[in-house]
Amino acid sequence: MPEPRRTPALLAVLLSASACLGQASPAAALVVAGASPTDPALADALAAMGRWEDDAAAVAVAPDWVLTTRHQGSASTVTFGGVAYTPLANTPGGPENVRNLGQDLRLVRLVDASGAPAALASTLSVATGPVTAGTLVTLGGFGPTRGGFNQDGFDWAGPLGNANGPLAGTNTLVQVGTLGPSSGPYAGMAALAAVFDEPGDAGVLPSEATVAPGDSGGFWLVGDALNGYEIAGLSHAVELRSERDNDPDPAVVERPASQAFYSQVLLAADATPFASEINAIPEPASAAWLAGGFGLLARRRRRHA
Repeated sequence: MPEPRRTPALLAVLLSASACLGQASPAAALVVAGASPTDPALADALAAMGRWEDDAAAVAVAPDWVLTTRHQGSASTVTFGGVAYTPLANTPGGPENVRNLGQDLRLVRLVDASGAPAALASTLSVATGPVTAGTLVTLGGFGPTRGGFNQDGFDWAGPLGNANGPLAGTNTLVQVGTLGPSSGPYAGMAALAAVFDEPGDAGVLPSEATVAPGDSGGFWLVGDALNGYEIAGLSHAVELRSERDNDPDPAVVERPASQAFYSQVLLAADATPFASEINAIPEPASAAWLAGGFGLLARRRRRHA
């Protein structure tokens, strides 16, 4: 039986309590409830998204810099269009190659097989204005496509890794805010929240989408085919059934990572507070940046997107 759609009031509680997901999880991906939207501008945006190792995504924001989340750990390879690049690390006395932004975002510099700065052709900028509830967002990821229907959502078809896609779908922001004190190291993180609506719900979209464990770092874009797309945030977490283990309905049970359920909440790390820093990234061979950021370990997160 489908669960009641989570209301904005309950989402306020969720953001205050930061009921999210666990740090470690198998790679998975984006689930699209309808047809994946396609247009030339979106195709360019998808070309700006690469695979971070085998368990996440990264988005090119300059020819040799990517923006990704921090919780999935390091990578030895980042792949764009079938071409493998090496992410660089910071070294004492050397140029800055990694910059941490807030609790779950980071910029990373890439080099090609020869050691020269990457020359990625497709890049995206970050939206300079704050986004608000009610904004349409386009989500991107590399995971499996929609599989068979289960009692209140979908199974996923295809490998539960980031070797699929890329896929794109849409959703609507229901809340923009900060995570609460029970979020541990993510407390105070600027976040965007959406809900995976069921067909027939008033707010459902033709390409309604959710994210899944392993889709960390996939983009949440604002904009459209006419005006182009910009980054609003990157996938941070998605709610699992275990987050509702206090529900009195005996039919409410935790779903495995190979399923999605209607009314689940999905969260992105909001990138807009860092727009000026990210959009000012120097071209290859320009001046290095200063370092910054915070450490991270999740306490109460069941699964990361």
